[in-house]
Amino acid sequence: MAKITISIELDSSETLQEVLQSNGLLPFQAQGQPAAEVPTQLEKSVEETRKDLIETREQVSSYIKSIQAPEVSTQPAAEVSTQPAKEVPTQPAAEATPLDEEAPKSENGVTLAALRETLSSKVGTHRAALKEKLNSLDAATVSTLAPEHYDEFMTFMQGLK
Repeated sequence: MAKITISIELDSSETLQEVLQSNGLLPFQAQGQPAAEVPTQLEKSVEETRKDLIETREQVSSYIKSIQAPEVSTQPAAEVSTQPAKEVPTQPAAEATPLDEEAPKSENGVTLAALRETLSSKVGTHRAALKEKLNSLDAATVSTLAPEHYDEFMTFMQGLK
């Protein structure tokens, strides 16, 4: 139990009971009630507050239990096959068609892959000029450049030092 100490200064015209009531320290004491009954009233008030707190705690606990997530099923998951995956037949390397043969080329044989390779060595120092040239050729990127402009763009990049 906690101990509370209260210090009160009295004016000679006030009684202790009046001071306590005016400061809200005796909310339960009726006018003219004997001072001996005050501690009894305070004890009842403390006991009622304790009971209210216990009841509130039980209500909160009950509410929390009612809103908890539903239980998760503990049934085993569907069985997973342990069989190896079917093998997909692949063409031997000798029969595979190289991508460069299918890729578009310019009249002089410049490919998109060659443009990208040259671009990677020039873009670090000439980014703005390269972007400007691509825009003049109606392309936002090298990938969107039309094959008929491959030669012109390659010549431009080779001219950059």
